[in-house]
Amino acid sequence: MVLDKRIYTRYPLRCECILATESGRTFGAEIMDLSAEGAKIKADAGINLNEGDVIFLNIKCKYRIKAKAEIRWLKYDDRFTIFGVKFVEMSMKDRDSLAKILSEMALSRLEESYWR
Repeated sequence: MVLDKRIYTRYPLRCECILATESGRTFGAEIMDLSAEGAKIKADAGINLNEGDVIFLNIKCKYRIKAKAEIRWLKYDDRFTIFGVKFVEMSMKDRDSLAKILSEMALSRLEESYWR
């Protein structure tokens, strides 16, 4: 049995994201899920990232969020690179925007289960 070590609920989400490395390289990606502490991201294959790298995110959802994050894990295949990040730095304004998105997703889930 695998124990999930996450503290915060992850919510499935599909939205655009621009990533930048500390060396200044930028590329587009897609947020696959989001929580208060991090995200799962999908990008094209062939990007050169490593666990522990620090990246800068510009998430383009209902509210825009900018954050500094650390790559915690990576999975490569022929078409995509999928990886998880943990947020390490975010302004209060961006933290508030993240909280709004997560609250809206949590409430929409509650409504679905409430009406069943």
